[in-house]
Amino acid sequence: MLADGVASLNAAYSIMMALYHRDVHGADGQLIDVNLVDPLARLLEQSLLAYDQTGEIAQRTGNRWGISAPRNTYRTKDDKWLAMSASSPSIAVRVFKAIGRHDLVDDPDFSDAQRRLERLDDVDKLVAEWVAQHTLDDAMAVFEAGEIAAAPVYDVSQLVEDEQMIAREVFVRVDDPDLESMLVQAPVPRFSGNAGIVDNLGPALGAHTAEVLTEVLDLTDAQIADLCDRDIITLGRNAS
Repeated sequence: MLADGVASLNAAYSIMMALYHRDVHGADGQLIDVNLVDPLARLLEQSLLAYDQTGEIAQRTGNRWGISAPRNTYRTKDDKWLAMSASSPSIAVRVFKAIGRHDLVDDPDFSDAQRRLERLDDVDKLVAEWVAQHTLDDAMAVFEAGEIAAAPVYDVSQLVEDEQMIAREVFVRVDDPDLESMLVQAPVPRFSGNAGIVDNLGPALGAHTAEVLTEVLDLTDAQIADLCDRDIITLGRNAS
C-alpha cells in the first residue's frame, strides 16, 4: 500500500504540472511515466547520501535512528506505546529533566549531541526504563509539560476517537445500502473555497453494465437479458 499511495501522489501532481504547462504555456500534452519503484527511491534520503559519500550501508534499526537520541517507541506500564523524537539538543536535555536525570544535563557525554550518539544504547535504555514505570497517560502528561516531542502510538480505535481527529473531521461516516454505513477517510487536502465531500462508497457491481452495453456496444434489451440468463453478466442494483 505504501508504494501505491506514494506513486499515486506523484502521479497526481505530475498531471497537475502537465496541465499547467499545457494551459499556461500553450504546450502539447505529455505522456507521464510513473511507476511504483521510482517514487519510493526518492524517499531513501539520508541512506543514499551516506552510502555515496562514505560507503556506509544502512542496517535495520527498528524505530531508532542513528543520528538522533533518544528517538524510539517505548512500551508503557499499561502495555501501550509512545513515540519520542529528541532530534535537537535542547529537547534531549528536556527529556533528561523530565525523567528526573538532572545529573545528565551538565554531563557532556549526554548533553553534547555527538557524544550522546556514541552512547545511544545507554540513552535509549534510560528512557525506556522510565517509560516502563509509567502509564501512557502519566508519561504523556510529563512529556507534554516538558515540551517534549512525544505522542501516543495509536491503534485504529484510538485514532478514530482522538479529539483532534474528530474536530477536523478526518473520518466521515457515509451511508451505504448494503453496509448501512461505513467510516472512511475524508478528502485531503482541505481547500478554503471548496469543501471536499464523500457522498457515496461507489456504485454496486454491475450498476453501469447495461448502460455500457447499450450505449457503447448497441446491444438490445433482449440481448442483455440473454447474457444475464446465461450468467455471463450481472446487472447491479441501480441498473435499469
